[in-house]
Amino acid sequence: VCLLVTCGYDTASFLLKHEEFVANHGAPASIVSDRGTQLVSAGKILAEKESQAEKESPGKWNWQKITSTNSASSWKFVPVGSQHHNGLPESTVKVLKKSLILALHPGVELTYPELVTLLAKISYSINARPLGLSTTSNTCQQEDIMMHITPNMLLLGRSSDVSPPLIYSEEEKFSARLAYVAQVEKDWWDRWYKTVLPTLFSYKKWKKKQENLVICDIVMLRYPGHFKDDYFLARV
Repeated sequence: VCLLVTCGYDTASFLLKHEEFVANHGAPASIVSDRGTQLVSAGKILAEKESQAEKESPGKWNWQKITSTNSASSWKFVPVGSQHHNGLPESTVKVLKKSLILALHPGVELTYPELVTLLAKISYSINARPLGLSTTSNTCQQEDIMMHITPNMLLLGRSSDVSPPLIYSEEEKFSARLAYVAQVEKDWWDRWYKTVLPTLFSYKKWKKKQENLVICDIVMLRYPGHFKDDYFLARV
């Protein structure tokens, strides 16, 4: 998950963030979005200026042909009013926004730099979720040491940082706002963890039947007093 803050919801703001994303991560192989007018305009700008589609239909956009000539990305969009077609990202953003709104105290606003910092820390926390284990050998002699792989490891090229967070003082003028951002992040994490963890379990509806737990299965535990970003794994 990558969360970027924009100054507005217009085409220019999107293009600026697109350039920032490309500079940090490279051009995306594909883009999936809704049919917002600002996104359609941005897609036309990102496509080749002298596209064959535009030559064939002057003054009228053939969106499919324009995006097919885009040298950077394959741009796809969901039908009008059908954001659920892009289900997983939309669901993640929905849960994130709901938990973040509940974490923000009424009447207190974040500045642009504070919001950028907060979303960067939230992105790190979401990407700290384990994808799997580097080894699941039943003959391993170090059963208590299970090295799990997270999106952060793949994105950052290093192990995730699970050290205790720095504690900032609200009385210090240089760190008072940092202390507030850290508190908002903590409140968000508490709500996110309680909301998202139950969704990681299998449900009978829309799911295939699964076998019961057996010895040596890897499970995720929830326990009090754990560090933030630490999705605790254990072996049955």
